[in-house]
Amino acid sequence: MKLKPPPCISTGDTASFAFRTIHFRKPLIIEQVLNGNRISDKYTQNLKDLENEIRRGTITDPFPGIPDNPAVFEKSEIKTWKREIKKHLSKNWFKIPWYFAEAYFYLRLLLAYGYYSPDSGYYIEDPFQHLKDRELHSEKGGIDILSGILNTVSDTAHPEKVLKSVLLFSLWGNRIDLSNYSIAQNSKTDTLRSEDSNILIDNTEQIIDEILKADRIDFLMDNAGQELVCDLSLIRYLFLLRGKNNNLHVTLHVKKAPFFVSDTMKKDVTATVKAFGENKQDSIRETGRVLAQLIADGRIRIEDHFFWNGPLYFTDMPDDLFKSLSNSNFVIIKGDANYRRLLSDRKWNPWEKMKELTEYFPSAFAVLRTMKSEIVTDIDKNVVRNLFAVDKDWMINGKRGIIQLINR
Repeated sequence: MKLKPPPCISTGDTASFAFRTIHFRKPLIIEQVLNGNRISDKYTQNLKDLENEIRRGTITDPFPGIPDNPAVFEKSEIKTWKREIKKHLSKNWFKIPWYFAEAYFYLRLLLAYGYYSPDSGYYIEDPFQHLKDRELHSEKGGIDILSGILNTVSDTAHPEKVLKSVLLFSLWGNRIDLSNYSIAQNSKTDTLRSEDSNILIDNTEQIIDEILKADRIDFLMDNAGQELVCDLSLIRYLFLLRGKNNNLHVTLHVKKAPFFVSDTMKKDVTATVKAFGENKQDSIRETGRVLAQLIADGRIRIEDHFFWNGPLYFTDMPDDLFKSLSNSNFVIIKGDANYRRLLSDRKWNPWEKMKELTEYFPSAFAVLRTMKSEIVTDIDKNVVRNLFAVDKDWMINGKRGIIQLINR
């Protein structure tokens, strides 16, 4: 018997992490955009108006007059947004589902910033680019992390050992989320640290079995910067360990537009691989060369889609994406927001079973997620009780992770 879905996590609970993200973090993100870019008075005022609206205004439909130019918005994208916005029109920002509030915030921020306006000076330019660049190139940022990975993972004679290491790097790299500044700052030195005791679900061995035999692997990507570096390292070793004569193809599913500050777009993958290839360290430069060649050969494909930065949960995935993932041998789902969308961002009891709740998903998948929101499944009641006793913020502070396999 299927479970009756509980309510969605809402911004209306003033004691919740959802409330705090909208009330405190979203205005802070607007300030980061204002401080990091040279923005004209008109668009500066737009952003300040949005900041004021979050705290005092209501949900509106921003689409009248916006063209359906595919470089801006596709017709089906506008249709999706208008349908979802209509459900919440005239409600304030603190009486709506949390995931919708966050997705809607980034849509509104891009519109206010001029991302979709040819006359703005910032047409199709990422408002978070300065933050992404700093995260990739700064001390203990992405490039330094790659150096550490290459120095740590040296024994390619034992594929399972190598893959376990790079899977862990991919997991803990998910801590560096520039939309959550406090976790990102506190986690700068943690990516290469072994923290097996903080992995609440660990199906690493089973996942390794799956990815070593798969001919097509799809990644639902999360953050650029350090996490993307870790993900690209994992992908590079997948090809290396399979040998020259293999049929492996990897598809990276990325955002079409800037989202959650640091989420990965096509340009971020290209810029990261280019940065590898231009580095002075031989092993980093060689990693960049190999990845660039794999992309050129079509062995690594980078595909964007408006769904990834839209307001829907994975249960409402468009037919073209559903069909594509149905043809995959294995999907790796990165990050907290993707995890939330996988479970429709609802108030599930932590002891419910992920496999039962995701029967709709079209293929076998793995979740690599650092916990940064109040949603989780497959955790025993006694474990939940003990975790709250030792750390009241265990669900949101980024200290714990999940490496979970859901097979079909």
